[in-house]
Amino acid sequence: MAEINQYHHRSSPFPWRELTVFVLSVVFVVLGVFGWQQWEIRRTEAKYNSRIGHMNVELTKAETQASQTRVNLRRAEAELVSLESEKADLLAQSCLGYWYNNECLPTNCVDSDSGENSEGRFTFGSVTFISGNGVESSEADACDESGSQLQEKWCYESPSRSGNAVPGLRVIRCDNGCVEGACLRNE
Repeated sequence: MAEINQYHHRSSPFPWRELTVFVLSVVFVVLGVFGWQQWEIRRTEAKYNSRIGHMNVELTKAETQASQTRVNLRRAEAELVSLESEKADLLAQSCLGYWYNNECLPTNCVDSDSGENSEGRFTFGSVTFISGNGVESSEADACDESGSQLQEKWCYESPSRSGNAVPGLRVIRCDNGCVEGACLRNE
């Protein structure tokens, strides 16, 4: 019977070998899956890091272009201001009336001898103006009856800084007398 038990013992020993192979297979499978997952994570990270790096390069390029565009815009704005100033200066120089508030306002009165300056008294002149009803009129400089004073016609702005020129009259004393609408010079 001992032989049978020995034989029975031999025929039903615990399958350590099969269990070891099975456990090692499971371990290798688990490690393989884990290793594959780690590899896939690293590959995905590398792919995204590459894309992020590329996006950072593109962002830097875009920021540089935006900065250059801002510089160009500031230059263009400065040039526009300069051109507008030059335009205003040219318009003011070519204005035959009064330049007021960046506008050329037509003059309603023209003095032929610039009667507002001191030399105007020695030159006969007249003012031509457009009256309130739109009719052009003219008035000449004249001497008073005594021949000692000049009635100088001149144009002045009324109201002040309005661009509206109107005729006026100034009485000027002539030291050497007045003849034909002009003071005589001392000779």
